Amino acid sequence: MATVSFDGQSFMIDGRRIWLVSGSIHYTRVPRGLWRSRIAAAKEAGLNCIDTYVFWNLHEPVPNQFNFEDDIDLRQFVELIGEAGMYCILRPGPFVDADCDFGGLPGWLTTIDQMKLREGNPLTPAFRKASARYLSMVMAQVRDLQATSAGGGPIVLMQAENRWYCHNPDQEQKYLREIVRYLRENGCSVPIIVSNNLWQRVEGTLDAWSGSEHLTANLRQLRLIQPDAPRLVSGCWSGHADQWGVPHQVDRSGSHLSHCLAQILAAGGQYNLEMFHGGTNVGFLAGRTAAGPANFIATTYDCDAPLREGGGRGLKYDAVKRISTFASQFGHVFANLEPHRGPVTIAPSADSQSVSVIDQHGSQGHVVFLIKGNRNRTALVDVLLSSGLTIPIPLGQDRVAWILLEANLSGVAELTYTNLRPWAFIDRRMLVLFGPAGAEGVVCINGATLRMKVPKTHKPTVQMIEDIKVVVLNEPQVDAALITPEGLVIGADGQDDQGRPLPRPNWPVQTKIYPDRKTTTFHADPVRASRAPRLVRWEQASCEDLIRGRSDRYKTIDGPSSLEALRCPFGYGWYHLNLESSSNQNVLWPRAADRLHLFSDGNANRIREFSVLTQFRQ
Repeated sequence: MATVSFDGQSFMIDGRRIWLVSGSIHYTRVPRGLWRSRIAAAKEAGLNCIDTYVFWNLHEPVPNQFNFEDDIDLRQFVELIGEAGMYCILRPGPFVDADCDFGGLPGWLTTIDQMKLREGNPLTPAFRKASARYLSMVMAQVRDLQATSAGGGPIVLMQAENRWYCHNPDQEQKYLREIVRYLRENGCSVPIIVSNNLWQRVEGTLDAWSGSEHLTANLRQLRLIQPDAPRLVSGCWSGHADQWGVPHQVDRSGSHLSHCLAQILAAGGQYNLEMFHGGTNVGFLAGRTAAGPANFIATTYDCDAPLREGGGRGLKYDAVKRISTFASQFGHVFANLEPHRGPVTIAPSADSQSVSVIDQHGSQGHVVFLIKGNRNRTALVDVLLSSGLTIPIPLGQDRVAWILLEANLSGVAELTYTNLRPWAFIDRRMLVLFGPAGAEGVVCINGATLRMKVPKTHKPTVQMIEDIKVVVLNEPQVDAALITPEGLVIGADGQDDQGRPLPRPNWPVQTKIYPDRKTTTFHADPVRASRAPRLVRWEQASCEDLIRGRSDRYKTIDGPSSLEALRCPFGYGWYHLNLESSSNQNVLWPRAADRLHLFSDGNANRIREFSVLTQFRQ
């Protein structure tokens, strides 16, 4: 069986270095029939890994009754990730947050006497016991889907708990370390990470970071604290969830997001984009927010993610695709950087008026990032190389750019230098670069220099040098580029279920560039606008039998009781009460976290009978 190990720079499978470029897709927020297309869209955006939470409240809605079927078939989702040739980071909790109802914990936990959540009090061990049972069932689903299994599955990392933002060494011993032990005893054989932003470190785990500010500085500090482990941002936020009654704040440009990802890579770190695709909070999955008891996450979980709730792609998707394809295609360069080298540089900042230049060295090449603030209008920067050569780096309107120096191209050539942004190296024969339209480009391979101008039209620039086909694209072209088994297609917007390139809207032609054949161009079929579905024949379900107490769905209970205690994990519940006299009396109402609706017999002066509709939500 394989082993998953690590050193100060990267993870390794049987000694082979891997570089994780990941994005979050929660299978519970996406219909099962769309899983394959959402995973494919992530791969087309340059990601090589999918991260997902496991929601305990959905898999064990009532005690000892587990469900891993249909739209919450965890195993099937992980298998599809593997079929796509991608890695998987699994985050089973028990607590996951993720804007989910009760942070993913099942509501029935609150009905257990002296229950202490997210801790391991030895006097009240109920939560630990329930967590152990849940984690054992999760591991039974995915144990053989780990990269360390005989079949070599996609799971390369697991995360224990989530966002334990407090300093509590006592609970590290009694609870957090126990969660790690439960995972190990049930067959977890890959590295285990925690994402507590160093509030509480856990023995036997690797610390990851979460956030979207000051990432280069934070990762450099993390390197000092944890010098023998890779730096991983497990949650680089692409946006935030909508809340009921709170105006939606739109950030569709992708500029800030590419700025964050560049900071991570410039610090020699790997990342998980949270969310890459948000999906939908079906039913009562959404939870409250920390803003207060009346603040709820909305049904949509679009989160302004690169891949929108309905599967659409926009400017943020294009921004992620540019830098993520580079990071995964040239992952061998990042995975072999010198982990303890942190050159002095101007700190990258969103408000900086300077250009930060960060140079990372490694055995497979050097990578240089140029990062500027959102108020900086610099379009061209002259960079002095160690050889004394000065090359102009065209930034255009972008806030980030990158170049490679002395980079190993799969053992067939060396990319000595270039002033354009490397994007992909396809089939060990075709190097794809891009930059602002009209920029003067230079590329040096094996010491041979070639000057190429970035095209201003839809036609890419293609030339041969040192038996390498060099393709130069402008920014719209790279956004419309699709890597296929045959080569490269320009003018595509992903591919269909049969692997055929879909035409990009407002793109007149598609160009196919092959590593070993001539370039072909043809007119693409026009994109047909999709029709919105027609909703007809609305009907209203009658509640009369429930209001009057005639429904056979009622069950007799001894007295007021919560829906959790009645094993109703989600949704609404009806209570029907009969008052036996007209005298004044106290009425015990069922406890309701959110709202109560009162239905009476219509007599305002003498209410003898009423029903209550109450919603349970943590």
